[in-house]
Amino acid sequence: MSSGPALKYSHHTLVFLPLEKPEIPERQHLLNDQNHESSRYLRERPKGFIFIRWLQNNQEEHPDAVVGLFASVDRPQELVAIKKLTSITRTEQAADEDNPMAAEVEQSSLDGSDPLVQRQLPLQHDHMEPTSFVKLHACQVHDLGQMVEGNDSEGPEKKNANITLFYKYYNGGTLWDLAQKYIHAHRKVPEGFIWHLISQVGRALSWMHTGHIPSREYNSAHEGSIGWAGEPVNRSQRVLDWNAISHMDAHSGNIWLHYPTDEEKIADPRLEKFTDALPQIILGDFGQSFQAQNDRTHMYYDDVCPDMPEPETLRDKSDLGSALFALLIAQVPEGAVKASPDATDYDLSQWMPNNYSPRLGVCWDKFRRIAELNADGKWFKNIGETTPQDWANFPSNDFAYGTMIAMADSYLNTYAGSDQEESVRWTQRPETTMPYHCVTRISRYHRRDWDTVDSRLKVIREKEFSQAFSGCVEKVQAHIVGAAPPDPPAPNDDSLDSLLPYEAYFPEDSAAEATDAVTAGRATVQPPVLRHPRQQHPQILYPHPTGISWPPIPEEFLQRERITAEAYARRYREKRLGKGKGGGGGA
Repeated sequence: MSSGPALKYSHHTLVFLPLEKPEIPERQHLLNDQNHESSRYLRERPKGFIFIRWLQNNQEEHPDAVVGLFASVDRPQELVAIKKLTSITRTEQAADEDNPMAAEVEQSSLDGSDPLVQRQLPLQHDHMEPTSFVKLHACQVHDLGQMVEGNDSEGPEKKNANITLFYKYYNGGTLWDLAQKYIHAHRKVPEGFIWHLISQVGRALSWMHTGHIPSREYNSAHEGSIGWAGEPVNRSQRVLDWNAISHMDAHSGNIWLHYPTDEEKIADPRLEKFTDALPQIILGDFGQSFQAQNDRTHMYYDDVCPDMPEPETLRDKSDLGSALFALLIAQVPEGAVKASPDATDYDLSQWMPNNYSPRLGVCWDKFRRIAELNADGKWFKNIGETTPQDWANFPSNDFAYGTMIAMADSYLNTYAGSDQEESVRWTQRPETTMPYHCVTRISRYHRRDWDTVDSRLKVIREKEFSQAFSGCVEKVQAHIVGAAPPDPPAPNDDSLDSLLPYEAYFPEDSAAEATDAVTAGRATVQPPVLRHPRQQHPQILYPHPTGISWPPIPEEFLQRERITAEAYARRYREKRLGKGKGGGGGA
């Protein structure tokens, strides 16, 4: 069999057209403002975004927000996480309590000249390039909603809002995903990665809490002073009159990993330092964040515990401690972490000495007590019951943003680029990013006719896009560019391939609205391979677009895919030859 030239093949799918829905009158004049970052981003992508899959769409757990993964039609190499907010929470901590805006807009990376942005999160810094803050490309405000009273545990909210956020997509999953895969594989998380997490997230929190980011060059030049009392390397610096930002939701599910692609590294050479062992780490979802000066409801418990030191930092330090704990226990046998029957599950004194360095053990000892306060999810109750004896065991800013980050830099100076580096990329989900409800991974045995696809897309659009994306999601026929498949089998070929006509792979629908071609890359996959799954190399089960560097696929995943492929092939053959259940005829 020979292969023909590259060609287009069609898929019916859904495209989100953000410019179709106008914003509130106060922002409409910004649409054509050449200097407005958010509007400029959307104007450069007028053809919309192809829907790929939901990243978050659970109305029970997250009733006020949905997040989808989309591919830009205008810039096919660009994947975008689009988030829809239908309510504004934390209104009492907003900059303007009477006219609140969503916290993840007030504290975001958007241009500080945007009137909605109160504090711009820096994406670049002299001591950290790039930083670990999430990149928000653009924001639309279609409706601010109506204020309603909350329950006893929550303040008033603005319901029926309609706000669209366009985030950069980070391809490595969450830190929680990584920890769970190490736990299920019963593998120890590399110490170098844990120090990398401390270095990246610690610096992000340091900027939020103090306005200062420790310099790695300075820390490296003063390694010999780490841990010595009074030395500058062990002290946190604070910008004069700095108004701290509290994230309040920095758990491992909101810490994201990213493995920069070759194209990204060419565009920004500073990304070269991130590897499969030390990926980019991003602190995201600022939906619960607020500025310390706007704490109107005593979220810091300064009315109950007025002498508590550094109260604006404690919840974020607790979340960092919980993230450390999830990584440290990945290989711990059940019940083996307690030093005594009365010890809590957070006692790792029996595990740490034989598995991680003493310095990492010191860091965990400092964070253990504060991490325990949120173990049951009752942070506000537990922190209000603490005493000065407890506060003495909390990690200070000097330790968290001085000594600990210096320890991390010292370890990474010898770990990065050495033979000890251990890749964590095997935890990345190998996935295709084809449009939703189109030809899937093993397309031979998942093929649907266009009428069925169209009816499913109509249901999805009316059911799942009806509220948040109402009026700006259209069904189109997207033309995907890829290499041509092999020539069709000969008529007398008795293989499974001959059971489907060649034309079945390339149906055309002239009545469907067409978008411009989406070129091969992260937004597409290779066309289907017309061979029996058992004759394919296992790697073919996961499409690898040209020029994209993918991690090795664990054998257990490949084995599961092989079994699935063979099962589909068997059922398909039985159905076509009339040998399945209810079959009434022979070949």
